[in-house]
Amino acid sequence: EEHLLGNTSNYYDPRNSFLNEVLRRRTGIPISLSVIWLDICEQLANVGSEVERTLMARESGKTERFERALERALELFDWTAQDDRWRGPRRREVLRAREEFVRLFFDPQCDPRSADGLRRYFLAFAVRARMGRT
Repeated sequence: EEHLLGNTSNYYDPRNSFLNEVLRRRTGIPISLSVIWLDICEQLANVGSEVERTLMARESGKTERFERALERALELFDWTAQDDRWRGPRRREVLRAREEFVRLFFDPQCDPRSADGLRRYFLAFAVRARMGRT
């Protein structure tokens, strides 16, 4: 697994403040690590908003809106998973959420309550991203 860690051996290393270096070295100072975490939360909140649009369109029976929202949500899942910032466990987590999302609409054996679980999952990122902007 890949983790971001605080640089405890050389806090004043200038590379701790450059996000590309923090991502490459997997180490930085608290503010740079916070910026990266906020970026992750915002991206998953964006995916979650499309997931919610898809679920709402399906629940209201709006077929055309559902199909557009589904396509956009899958694009966001795929773009997120392809981004190099999403390596290791984070990529697997995004792909697992995508799999569960797809199951809701294409697997007749899927429990419809899975939609509530996805809503809660993405809501946590939306709340965290919102807190980071205020």
